[in-house]
Amino acid sequence: MNDIQLVRDVKKLMRFFKRIALGEDSPSKYLRILCWVNLAWSFLMILCLLFFVFLSATELKFQTKGILSYFVQDMNALPFIIWACFHGLIILSIVFIWRKKIFGLIIYCLASIAPTFYLYFLDVALNELYFIFFSSLLFIALFLFKLSEFENKEVSHEE
Repeated sequence: MNDIQLVRDVKKLMRFFKRIALGEDSPSKYLRILCWVNLAWSFLMILCLLFFVFLSATELKFQTKGILSYFVQDMNALPFIIWACFHGLIILSIVFIWRKKIFGLIIYCLASIAPTFYLYFLDVALNELYFIFFSSLLFIALFLFKLSEFENKEVSHEE
């Protein structure tokens, strides 16, 4: 009997935190799917980048090609941490997009395009940057299709 009550209390607490973080009303199914895909991708990227931060702190070295080869040469943790911070900003912006706030979309645009320029200044090959840049533009365009759903605060003109 006590375990059942504990499960009920945990479920009630989870609903409370979900309502605080994501708001009471949910967006359309289209926006929900986009938000969940972006959340899952950003969480996976943060986990992978934290794994590489761990590798940079150890003596383990490995051979790699592509974007990671630029980081693995020095095995400096700072580029991984900065890249993970961009994905943290994306997660924050997804919460605001879920609540249909327009500034969530602005933060998302900046946080998803910024890693392209960050990697460009680290001398990553352009053909690898194209994929990151155009996938970011694709998701921005997919969010912009539902721009009418976002909160519009009309400015009242006093005459």
